[in-house]
Amino acid sequence: LKAPTRPAALLLGLGRAAGGGGEMAAAAALRASRASREEPPPTVSSAVTVVLRVRPPFPHEAPHGQCTRTVDGRRLLFTSSAESQAAQQAARARHVECTYDRVLDMLASQEDTWRTVAPVVEKALDGYNATLFTYGMTGTGKTHSMLGPRLMQSAFEGKSAPRAEDIAGCNQRGLVPRVIERVFAWLDGRGGGGAGVAVSYLQVYQERCYDLLRPAARASEVLRVREDGGGATYVEGLTRAAVHSAEECYEHLIFGFSNMAFRATAFNEQSSRSHSVLTLTITAPGGQGQTRRSQIHMVDLAGNERWDTFGPGVERGHARELTAINRSLHVLGACVQALTQPPAVSKRDGRPVPTHVPYRDSALTMILRDSLAGNSFVAMLCTVCSCSLYQVQTLCTLRFADRAKRLQLQARRCEVSDPKAVLRDTQSEVTYLRSLVAQASKAGDMHLQKQVSQLESRNNRLASENETLKEQLLALAKEAEHARLAASDASAALGNSLARGQRSLLALPPRAAGAGGAGGE
Repeated sequence: LKAPTRPAALLLGLGRAAGGGGEMAAAAALRASRASREEPPPTVSSAVTVVLRVRPPFPHEAPHGQCTRTVDGRRLLFTSSAESQAAQQAARARHVECTYDRVLDMLASQEDTWRTVAPVVEKALDGYNATLFTYGMTGTGKTHSMLGPRLMQSAFEGKSAPRAEDIAGCNQRGLVPRVIERVFAWLDGRGGGGAGVAVSYLQVYQERCYDLLRPAARASEVLRVREDGGGATYVEGLTRAAVHSAEECYEHLIFGFSNMAFRATAFNEQSSRSHSVLTLTITAPGGQGQTRRSQIHMVDLAGNERWDTFGPGVERGHARELTAINRSLHVLGACVQALTQPPAVSKRDGRPVPTHVPYRDSALTMILRDSLAGNSFVAMLCTVCSCSLYQVQTLCTLRFADRAKRLQLQARRCEVSDPKAVLRDTQSEVTYLRSLVAQASKAGDMHLQKQVSQLESRNNRLASENETLKEQLLALAKEAEHARLAASDASAALGNSLARGQRSLLALPPRAAGAGGAGGE
């Protein structure tokens, strides 16, 4: 709730009527406190940080040669093979030199990758939203860069989450564990101080959203992507679990990762068939009675693949997955293309016409709308393979990365007003206005007294509205607790019923069971 703004001239006039500079200073302090909450935080302009990582060829790929060469830390040279039919169709792309924020060659480590995106994560600790993307062909190291082999192995083998110390001691750990380490190190440095972290994990599989943190009984429920009153998108019903340590984060991560859709392909024995979004929500006290609530989205996109690499024997289920993946990635590319185009000019009046961005054409782009639209700092890790066998896919990734680096973002701190702070300021202002009423009454200035009374009435109404809001929040919390208890009781009752049914079946005489089976035949 926002209190009405006082005209500056009125407050200054009241200070003069009271006959003292202290009252004017108090009025200025009240105005500054109120304005700090009413005015939106300033935006910070930035471009997308684009990092290209090159996977070295496997032994069976080495005889086919390489199509990429790292020039330096920012430039990469792409050279297509003259024998390639696709290269002949795209002769203009025979030699292409690309420039990015960072090019990581085949010898780059996981630590090198982390250093390139760490500044974006630091922005999230300062109250801004941050998004980390991975984009590239299947089998080029996207999930390896995100998680690292230790966490991937634990999830694939169904093992429990490793200890945070073991993960921290692994040089091959990916971006996700390094982000988790940094966030909790930041929390430890604050000594708590009212800050907290929550984790959510979802996948987009064949254009449907699924909550990866739900138990098996509800894992198949499809979630809906919606918009709030301010135009921001959210996933309705998505689990957001509070975590207090890195170990808890890893437990949720491995549980969710093991629920994802995978399939063996020609490029990867464990190829993800869905896009996944792991989100850390960081809440911390801000200035002027406000709360900062920023998010770090870690997006591992499924790999783009070509139909002609599978032949006519592709399974029907695999074909549906491939179609859905390529379609969503195509829409993502179309959104990036639209966002980087200059607005058209109306022929009628010469005014700029906003470019249509097709967010609604895919569930993935609906979820990532806020990140793509600009209210976030974004780092995009694009992965390619240097082998000439995949030069067409490599060229597609390079073109996408080139478009992405032209995106311009306008991020602002995510701050919300604390109702308690608003109420405290309102009460202070009421006390101050009452003192002015008393002094104005002595001076006989009835006109000012009437204006002050009106302001006092409005502030009283605001205080009442804040009290009502607090009561509503308390009632909602009680309803949520009742619902949780009811669900727990229902689950226990169902378990008891199943146990009784099982005992009844075991108690049947063997002869009766045999006779029943014979009769059934």
